[in-house]
Amino acid sequence: GMLGLPKAFENAGAVMGCILLIIFASLSGFGLYLLASSARLCNRVDDASFRAVAEIASPRFSALIDAAVAIKCFGVATSYLIVVGDAVPRVIGTFSRNFWIILSTIFISPLCLLDKLDGLKFTSALSLLFVAYLTGMIITYRFSYGHCGENCMPSNQTLINLRLAKT
Repeated sequence: GMLGLPKAFENAGAVMGCILLIIFASLSGFGLYLLASSARLCNRVDDASFRAVAEIASPRFSALIDAAVAIKCFGVATSYLIVVGDAVPRVIGTFSRNFWIILSTIFISPLCLLDKLDGLKFTSALSLLFVAYLTGMIITYRFSYGHCGENCMPSNQTLINLRLAKT
């Protein structure tokens, strides 16, 4: 996911990283297209989920497929909480790692209990705005400090002051 992109770009380089990103994004989109097409063929248009398609395509393995999806989602959620616990205390400088993990869990838990994904449309839009903001910050940083290597890297405090000055 997004957490591994910086390391992937570091290893592959900017051009190959962009090419690979486009290829894998296309494959991901194609996978979603296949899921929707399978749901349509199974007359489950209102319920285009892995479980709905698996119940028709392979009823004996539908519980196994459902468990695999649940384990994957749990792993992704756990990795995001670890990133929050590692990154937020260093950026904000207050409270402990455990505090930020617990606060994030309390904030995110109600969103996990929604019956339909339609309830996440505003949250998803907000997250896209944050991704766009972060992308803008990275591009600005690259053209402001990226030209002179590691010798002119600003400190975390300088970055925080720059961010606060813009707000």
